[in-house]
Amino acid sequence: MTAFLLIAMAAIIPAAHAEEKSDGNALLRNCTSAVRELDKEVLKTQEGLDAVHCIGYLNGFTDSHSVDSIAKPQKPLYCLPVDGLETGQVARIVVKYLKGRPEILHQSARILTALALTHAFPCEKAAGKPGKKE
Repeated sequence: MTAFLLIAMAAIIPAAHAEEKSDGNALLRNCTSAVRELDKEVLKTQEGLDAVHCIGYLNGFTDSHSVDSIAKPQKPLYCLPVDGLETGQVARIVVKYLKGRPEILHQSARILTALALTHAFPCEKAAGKPGKKE
């Protein structure tokens, strides 16, 4: 019975976030919680879930962009440093970008994440691969 409850709870928690609108307001809230966690602040339960949601979202976003950049010959949207980037730093970049632009928070999280990373890591004469220059 206990195992069943644990499995049911594990299924419900992500479902609660799945219903949430994925716009800049949610992204800013979630990633602000992630930055606070990185800064060793004690978070409430919901804030902890928000932080996990942000980190998972950003990991998926940057991983899929990296794979897409390798698979497609056109210039990528942004070029991360060759030695990589920690997801916590990506969260800080996204939070800083969004806090400075409250008028765009109604837009989709994926568009705003791409804009934040493009602003922070523009591809200057990129050779079609992340972090590489001609």
